[in-house]
Amino acid sequence: MPLTVIVVVAGTVAVVAAATRQAAVAEHAWLMMIVLALLLAPVSTVRIPGIKATVTLGDIVTMSCVVLFGPSAGVIAAVADGVVTSLTLTKSPKKILYNVATCAIAMAGSSLITRALFDQFGAPGAQLSVLRMSGAVGLFSICYFLISTSLIAAYVAFSSGEPLLRLWRKKFLWTIISYIGSGACALAVFSLVGRLSYLVFVVVIGAMFTMFLFYRSFFRRFQEAA
Repeated sequence: MPLTVIVVVAGTVAVVAAATRQAAVAEHAWLMMIVLALLLAPVSTVRIPGIKATVTLGDIVTMSCVVLFGPSAGVIAAVADGVVTSLTLTKSPKKILYNVATCAIAMAGSSLITRALFDQFGAPGAQLSVLRMSGAVGLFSICYFLISTSLIAAYVAFSSGEPLLRLWRKKFLWTIISYIGSGACALAVFSLVGRLSYLVFVVVIGAMFTMFLFYRSFFRRFQEAA
């Protein structure tokens, strides 16, 4: 219970701060990413056979939102994705609040850490080289993975009594593949937006669809082999 309260309060602070900053932004193209997150979230989860867990592909949208429109827009997109995704996975208000707060904290925390080393990360119109942006997105993806999976693993561990580190290594460590893949897609979006303008949103949808097919095929073969 104390963990849930702390995480929900911290997530609320992150959302309010992000919404306050975005309210002052005159350019509203970032709202297209929010719409994408809301539309694609219900079909962006792939259930893993054999265990009660899923792979969520909505991070492709939220990470792309960060690199194009900044951390505040990314937090709002992550919350939108988290709300819709959580509603498809659980009916528990406590779990929904915790999941959504985790999305906000992970996005805000990862952005702060990344901006400490790459000060132009997520700044609209920033002229970062692809090499430097690759480093920034790589750091952001790792931080986002560590924060989000650690918070979710902590909730599960404290609820079940299972050791946190063992649970995290067994059930969550392998999901780093999904976060790295989402970061790679966000980097591709950053590289192409100058040439494609807002048609780059089609790239985001295509990347999610491709990863969805990959995971579904991979898990189907895994289940057949088992």
